[in-house]
Amino acid sequence: MEMMCRNIFRWMVPVLVMFFLVSCGEKEILSDVLLSQCLTEAEKGNWEGAEKLSSAVLARDKNNIHALILQALAMHNTDRLQEAMDSISSAVKLAPGNFYAQYLNGYFAYKSGRYKEAVRPLNMAQNLKPDDLNTLVLLAQTHYKLKNDRLAISFYKKLALHPKYKNSATPVNALGILYYRSNPKLAEMYFLNAAKRAKVQEHPLTSYNSAVFYELTRNKKSAVVNYRKFVAETKDKAGFGPLREKVLLHLKNF
Repeated sequence: MEMMCRNIFRWMVPVLVMFFLVSCGEKEILSDVLLSQCLTEAEKGNWEGAEKLSSAVLARDKNNIHALILQALAMHNTDRLQEAMDSISSAVKLAPGNFYAQYLNGYFAYKSGRYKEAVRPLNMAQNLKPDDLNTLVLLAQTHYKLKNDRLAISFYKKLALHPKYKNSATPVNALGILYYRSNPKLAEMYFLNAAKRAKVQEHPLTSYNSAVFYELTRNKKSAVVNYRKFVAETKDKAGFGPLREKVLLHLKNF
């Protein structure tokens, strides 16, 4: 079975820009022209420029939290993950109560495959902003990767009830996967729920995962129906090409 993860990073730049611009009301930040220019370049997506400017700010003030966070973002977006992790670690040490520092610390750990290391900063980020949707998503995905099914289920259930996921098949699809071994009947209920949601917000992996579930539970008829549905749903979607070809080959020998 496969999962399609929500983009958990794209949202942060405009949010950070607004946050820093509000913070710029403080006397020490108003005087920092370099940081303002850095924000502008980050908002435009010019990460090379943002990294140079944030480094220039840090040359003047090595403890500037805003600059450290922006530098980490810039390094991440220029494929320098380890350096980004170093920068955000410095930010966390200086400001452990900063949500963005904790969130990025967890995100970078997750991105590097260090799932166990991601849990603590993400928990701290959630404590700082309990209702933050992106933190919930990342915690769900992290515990899924760690095979902490009980915790993953608790977070995906929260996501399934979240207003922004009202019509999304993603969290209930994940619940179907997570309940597959322990409670197949409940898993099927979640897959059926996901199929209903997928009619509102397209989610081809629901059909694929449902097919795999039915095949594993020896319901060949339902498995074939869902495999064929997946093939039809992904006909013009290049991103699903390899998986679609795999399914077509599987159907021939099924």
